[in-house]
Amino acid sequence: MRIAPYLAVVALAACRVDGPHYYQQDGNPGNPDAAMGTDGPDAQASDAPIDANHLDPAAGPWTTPAEVLSSVAYKCPAPKPSYADTELYAVNKPSGMGDIYYLSRNNATQSWGYSPTNIPAVNSTVQESNPTPSADGLELYFERAPDIYVSKRPSVIDAWGAPVPTGIQGSNVDILSDGLTMYYAASGVSCPSLTTCRIKVTRADTHSPWGNPTLEKLATNDGYNYFFVDFSGDGLHALLSSVYDPAIPVVGIASRASLSDPWSTVTPLVGISQNPGDSGQWDCASWNWSTRDVYMVSGTKLYWSHLGQ
Repeated sequence: MRIAPYLAVVALAACRVDGPHYYQQDGNPGNPDAAMGTDGPDAQASDAPIDANHLDPAAGPWTTPAEVLSSVAYKCPAPKPSYADTELYAVNKPSGMGDIYYLSRNNATQSWGYSPTNIPAVNSTVQESNPTPSADGLELYFERAPDIYVSKRPSVIDAWGAPVPTGIQGSNVDILSDGLTMYYAASGVSCPSLTTCRIKVTRADTHSPWGNPTLEKLATNDGYNYFFVDFSGDGLHALLSSVYDPAIPVVGIASRASLSDPWSTVTPLVGISQNPGDSGQWDCASWNWSTRDVYMVSGTKLYWSHLGQ
């Protein structure tokens, strides 16, 4: 049975501190000296994503949600894992301002390094949020309201460079694994009432500008508006979360046969669609579709679940 990775972080201003030992998923002791603490060579990803299994994600089984980030008071948005599952991007809010940081590990079976890595080139005196890495790990998109910015690096062992605006205004950005398709939320869009919509833009290659926006409708059949939408790398599945009504599924999946087909009705993920705690719901969720891992935030806590045993 796969065991939840243990995550523990300290305040961004702190370096490594003495504390409890953390263990890898296979039960072997983790190496504290391998914890990543700098935005540079030690942050490299060494392993490819785990092969996706063929279980139906809606039917499960999903492992019982386990708390994985107990030392930090956490809030939405849910952390965003890299495609290789070796970096976990999140936002901390010291003094009310949002700063982007990430946790690292050498491969997808290890525990996360317990020293967060701040990204000086990205963070500023204003709020940054919603960090989303590209599949190749060479681009990092994020929101500096009201604009979407991107930071780049030559390779995954290099530090992130100074961010530049994409020329797009929006939030909750997501980029598909080809690096050529971006989705984001935008205010003032003509979206039907109680329908989840996203703006879609494409580009010819990673060096070209983004093209004209088009509107894409999701969750048109269940009459609710989901605040967070996290797409699979191929764009054929979407994880939807954050509807503030405990009576409906708050973590669900919608699918489609091709990029030109309409989206299905949102189906709750059996076993994790509802928070077993007092709130009865998850505040938000993100996933790594290639590894079938879901991260869910409830109040100030972060939980993790994996598809299959």
